[in-house]
Amino acid sequence: MRNTWRFAGPLLLLLLLLGLTPTATLAQETCDEACTCSANIATCSQIPSSLPVIIDSLILVAISGALGSGDMNHLSTLPLTSLQLSNTALTTIASDAFSDFFIETLVITNNPNLLTFESGVFNGLSTLTTLTISNIGVGLTDLSMVEFSTIPNLETLFVTNTRITQMPYSLLQDLPQLKSLSFRDSPMVAFPPAPTPDNPSALEQIDMSNTAITSIPANVYPASSVPNLRQLLVQHCGLLTSISADAFQLPSSIKLLEVSYSSLTAVSASAFYGLADLTILSLFQNEITSLDAAAFYGLSQLTHLNLGNNGDLTSLPNGLFSPLVALRELHIYGGGSQPGGGLTVIPDGAFNALGALTVLQLYSNSILGLPAHIFDYATNLQTLRLDQNDLEAFPQGFFDYAVNLRSLDVSGNAITTLSADVFNQLSSMTTLKLNGNNLTELPPQIFSALTSLTTLNLQGNQFTTLPPGLFMGLSGSLTVNLDDNDFNVGVDGAPPSTYIDGGGNVYACHTSCFTCYGEGDQRCCSAACLSCSDTECFSCNDGYDWHTLDVGGYCVSGAAINASEATSASMISATAASEASALATSLASIEASVIAASLDALNGKGGDSDVLPIAVGAAVGGVAFIVLILVLVLVLRRRSSRSRQSIAPILPTAAKNTQDAKSSKNDIPLRSVSSAYIYSNGDPIYSSVGQDGGVYSNPAQAKAPQLDNQYDNQAHAPSPYAHYDNSNQGGNKPSSTTTTAAAPTSQTSPANQYDTLEVNVIAPLAAKSPIPVIPTEEAEETAAPEAGSGTTLRVYEHPGPAATALRKGLILGSTLGSGEFGVVMRGSLAVELVPRDAQYLIRDRTRQQLDVAVKLLKDGASEKARKEFVEEARMVMQFNSRFVVRAIGAVMESDPFMCILERVPFGDLRDVLQKSAHASMHWSHAEFAHTLQQVASGLEYLESIRFVHRDVAARNCLVGAELTVKISDFGLSRVLAEEQDYYHMETRGRLPAKWMAPESLSFRKFTHQSDVWSFAVLAWEAYSYGASPFSQLQARDVLAHLEAGQRLERPAACPEDMYQHLLRCWSITPADRPKFTELKGIFAAGAAGHSIRDIGGLLM
Repeated sequence: MRNTWRFAGPLLLLLLLLGLTPTATLAQETCDEACTCSANIATCSQIPSSLPVIIDSLILVAISGALGSGDMNHLSTLPLTSLQLSNTALTTIASDAFSDFFIETLVITNNPNLLTFESGVFNGLSTLTTLTISNIGVGLTDLSMVEFSTIPNLETLFVTNTRITQMPYSLLQDLPQLKSLSFRDSPMVAFPPAPTPDNPSALEQIDMSNTAITSIPANVYPASSVPNLRQLLVQHCGLLTSISADAFQLPSSIKLLEVSYSSLTAVSASAFYGLADLTILSLFQNEITSLDAAAFYGLSQLTHLNLGNNGDLTSLPNGLFSPLVALRELHIYGGGSQPGGGLTVIPDGAFNALGALTVLQLYSNSILGLPAHIFDYATNLQTLRLDQNDLEAFPQGFFDYAVNLRSLDVSGNAITTLSADVFNQLSSMTTLKLNGNNLTELPPQIFSALTSLTTLNLQGNQFTTLPPGLFMGLSGSLTVNLDDNDFNVGVDGAPPSTYIDGGGNVYACHTSCFTCYGEGDQRCCSAACLSCSDTECFSCNDGYDWHTLDVGGYCVSGAAINASEATSASMISATAASEASALATSLASIEASVIAASLDALNGKGGDSDVLPIAVGAAVGGVAFIVLILVLVLVLRRRSSRSRQSIAPILPTAAKNTQDAKSSKNDIPLRSVSSAYIYSNGDPIYSSVGQDGGVYSNPAQAKAPQLDNQYDNQAHAPSPYAHYDNSNQGGNKPSSTTTTAAAPTSQTSPANQYDTLEVNVIAPLAAKSPIPVIPTEEAEETAAPEAGSGTTLRVYEHPGPAATALRKGLILGSTLGSGEFGVVMRGSLAVELVPRDAQYLIRDRTRQQLDVAVKLLKDGASEKARKEFVEEARMVMQFNSRFVVRAIGAVMESDPFMCILERVPFGDLRDVLQKSAHASMHWSHAEFAHTLQQVASGLEYLESIRFVHRDVAARNCLVGAELTVKISDFGLSRVLAEEQDYYHMETRGRLPAKWMAPESLSFRKFTHQSDVWSFAVLAWEAYSYGASPFSQLQARDVLAHLEAGQRLERPAACPEDMYQHLLRCWSITPADRPKFTELKGIFAAGAAGHSIRDIGGLLM
């Protein structure tokens, strides 16, 4: 009958074409007198006798009594899709009251007298998809007898703002198509039980907010029963005090879990273990006082965690966040029950696993201080709020690795001093809030690196003055707030770097000004002038003296006058200062000529020696006087046209301007470097895949088959990138008692982070000498392939200023390793040549040189060797992870080709393991896990940029201070094409057979999962203290051994549970092997909360 009415539309259209207007007439004639009909909706104060055929929504209001069976049968023939019972005086709805209706939506709301639903109330509503029951009689508390199975197609059920406490036990079993369920604002005392796995629910979201539940029960909604559940909301549940320890032990598909505004007091270990897909977890505004160190174990996909407003939480356990390797936002702001509540301390290393973190909010706590290296691994951090704490200062190097920080708020603390270099690495910063502290002064150059800054809040401090030039060179769009300070505004006007407006308010000078007398870039004082008007300078900067001319005057450097009259004219104009310096140089040349002539005379080559001193003195004095006059004339002429130009930098050679660039017996000129290749003769570990034969020390050297000897009987090949730094010449080698934390790198490199030529974009770290500047033109860069990080590469294959600057700024030291075609040497690179994204490597801010490893290629090397060198340099220059050796630059415009790399002090991992065994230094389980976590993290990074390493082994990992481990040696690495997930080796080559997966040995097919296999062999090496895998086998026999089901045996130091993970990595089917993300989480959990020794330092 319902379909019959679908022909009414065409019929009405036909009547309209005939010039009739039946719609209004029909509605007027057939709309019941108790109803109001508007468009397709009828609102009736009693059950109508009839309705127009166009009505598809019926709202019944003001009816009373019981809605009985059959009361509405005469309306079932209408094409109704929606029925609403609203604001009625109904007391009962009987069984079959809606039978034979084909409605899709039923709303029963605002019926305060409704006390009874009979069991068959929903009989016949087979098409119903949405049911809302809200604001009904307070006496209706139990719907457990209602037969919901009669509406099997229901997708949305809202039972909100009621007094209902019980629903049918089989609710989810009866409603298999239900997707959204809400009991918000109803005193439900329990979660609806999950259905059985053989009849799973389609439920996607459940809201139990503001209910009377007291806990989240065991295995509340496992994925086997509710496979599509994505959101579980539990808000404003004042009686909820705990989450069962096994609430989520079974795997669950939940992605969003919110347990907020409740009364949780603690979170137990592994409380969320089964939520492997969880991305958002909110525990906001509870009463949490403690968190177990393993509370978040298993949450490797979590991206957002909110622990805010748990003000009685005063500390965090070590390793709490270690499993959260994907976390992007972390909120732990205060709001405790007592004033001054919240966190008081953050443990060292708390954020070490959070390499993906971009937002961290720690405001409104009671933090007194933070560890110096707390953010060393949070290299992607962009927003940091530390406001409203009790901080007094920042440790040295506190922000050195937070190179991507955009917004920093430390307002409302008790900070009294800031070091001059505290913000030197934050060139991406746009917002800095220092207001509401106890600052009384600022170092002159404290903001010089913040070239992107647009908002600077300094109000509410105790400044009495500010240094000149404080804001000079910053962004022209910078806004500075200086209100509510204690500025001493004297007769000379505003403090330096500021001006006073007509109302007596103090404002910052324009960023083009050293000091100023008003607003804008046209009201700058001269560079050495502290205060001025539009016509004259009133006082000079420290170290400058006022000199009067016939018209006006100028500030002259007192030091220059004392040194020599010829070089005293350091004018307040920036251009004048540069020209004075140039002319002083000319004067020095003239004086040198005079002195040379004088020496000739002393040697009998000139005139009368008795009058020589007088002649020399007269000559020098005369020349000095003439040059001084010329200086003053040129200065005055230039000042009239370009009075505010910048001082041109003097660019001496880097090695001549750093105190660390001293020659030693190991320093050699570049042209004398002997030729050698990076591989040394040593352990035969590479073999030819697909043919019988021995194994070789590297792919290029193998010329004839050899026997497969055990590693322990061979000399160990030196690492191509680093070596034991026994002499520590010019280095920072840690001792067994004093160690230096290894320098991590960021995991992702933002686009355009550094320019190919402008590598000195960070402000100088120590102002001990003029800064050599790499030019910004006429250099050619190598474009990064798609697999790279998006940054431009510092690979220079053609002559240009950038390549020249790198070669001049590099000092070579002793040899670390050598081979047939190349050599690896110690090196020192001027710090100003270190690109911004590698500045974290500079640990000692007082040194002007960075220790590096330099890989060189003999100019007479074969064309193949040269090509491989270039390809590997291009490859490693893309990598930007703290778990991968950092490449700094490569110059290949002339011989010798050089690749400049981070120097890692303690050699390769295999060597360190073997030395540990020889020294009887036993590693803890946590130290093994800490090591393997870092290797897994590095390989995870390589996978993220589609690189297959193909030579994962302990010999190719380097060990630094504090047991940091970095992946190196990318000679065999390949990038995967976009359309492929594997690399197929087309030509024969020498490969490390005993580390390779079966599919690689059989078909020369390499994938990320074949790297997983190799990683497990590396882990076996670690637990075996550097032993050689399959030492009893020839390389040609390895494949048959593996296909027979044989695997490396469990080393004595390897726990059984970890060995089971290695066996998973050695699954014959690649898809069955774990991902690096999972492996990283497993080993991170094994290292969490344990102290880690500096193994490399202790072995030295």
